[in-house]
Amino acid sequence: MIEQTFPGVHQEVMMLIHLLRTTSPSLAEVLTWGIIGMLTPATRSPSAAIALAYRQAVLRAVAHDQDGARVPFPHDQPGSVTHLEIVDLAVAGRSCLGAAG
Repeated sequence: MIEQTFPGVHQEVMMLIHLLRTTSPSLAEVLTWGIIGMLTPATRSPSAAIALAYRQAVLRAVAHDQDGARVPFPHDQPGSVTHLEIVDLAVAGRSCLGAAG
């Protein structure tokens, strides 16, 4: 489905997902590789929302710790983030969830 939704750039989506799946033990490790970037939130509200990017692919998620609790301000503590609840995946501004619906 990803290849059909995003022809020509589906490899970027697959790489983003692969890199996040191999993250161990936390998001902080994959960020140190410098391959995936963490987008800066527009506001400093107490939220567990996080956005991660690889080239044109952007994944929006809710950050959780190893106990399943939400991690407030995950940008300040990526070492606490061990699970991501995916909210949206977009390529070049086009939402995968919107395309799938």
